[in-house]
Amino acid sequence: MDANEFVNQLARLAPSVPQYEQMGISHDTIVSLRRTYFCEPKDRYSDSSAEDVILDLMTNWDTSNIKIGMIELGEAPELCGNHWIIGLVEVDFLVLNCESNEVEVRDHEAFEHLMWRCAANSSAFLGAVVTAKTFLTARGIGDIDFDDMETARLAAQKCGETAGGSKYLDFFLMLFGVE
Repeated sequence: MDANEFVNQLARLAPSVPQYEQMGISHDTIVSLRRTYFCEPKDRYSDSSAEDVILDLMTNWDTSNIKIGMIELGEAPELCGNHWIIGLVEVDFLVLNCESNEVEVRDHEAFEHLMWRCAANSSAFLGAVVTAKTFLTARGIGDIDFDDMETARLAAQKCGETAGGSKYLDFFLMLFGVE
């Protein structure tokens, strides 16, 4: 998946205002929730197509409002040794490993500690998190019961496959609260 596909697919997932209103959600909360689906183009476009997909996304689109469960994309990537910090998973660092090209979560207190492998590469990560956002959206608007752990497990397996295989499954099980 490339940056433009991610932006377009994520935007298509946003529930409508009437869907949220039917749930009794306030206007301010609706605005806040819908914002997590949309990337606005940055004023200054950079042709970074030869670079990594996530770096391209973060260079050309404002990703600072994007939230997918506990995942928050940052405003701009920040190089830290052999890793690009691209966001957070709660308080821990979501990173792109420059050596392996994997997307990982690193501990906020001990950066050298690898907490989770998230995806084989940036493209696989973006595809997997669109799948995750699809599941979390359905759960959030009540199409999937919050306590339906079997559906959550199946969604996590699909995300893991999209991310590159079974070694990425644990991250998505954690994201969906499946034990």
